[in-house]
Amino acid sequence: MRYRWMEIKDGESIKFLCDKNQIALPHPESSILVAEDEGEIEGFAGLVNLTFLEPLISDNPLVAVKLFDLIQGILINQKIKSLYCYCSDDKVELFKKAGFEIFQEKKVLMRKEI
Repeated sequence: MRYRWMEIKDGESIKFLCDKNQIALPHPESSILVAEDEGEIEGFAGLVNLTFLEPLISDNPLVAVKLFDLIQGILINQKIKSLYCYCSDDKVELFKKAGFEIFQEKKVLMRKEI
């Protein structure tokens, strides 16, 4: 068994395993480690580093916008393509105005400190 980072040629095998196990394809920004045996992908694990905006607080809307713009600039400079946040129902429209979109309404978020 050989363990290595995914290569473009592994895409079909990854898709097959996802379909077979009825799970979604890995997040587009995932780093994927595959287990290969005699040219066949036996399994894979995805690792994704998501960047969350938490919190963004200011009583002054101009300060909040400037903080958000600065954070966004930092992420662009670091070549990070996505920014995630949790928000309450009453803030959804505000975050939509800033360019966010709902990508999942209900999900269990789990954390393990290592």
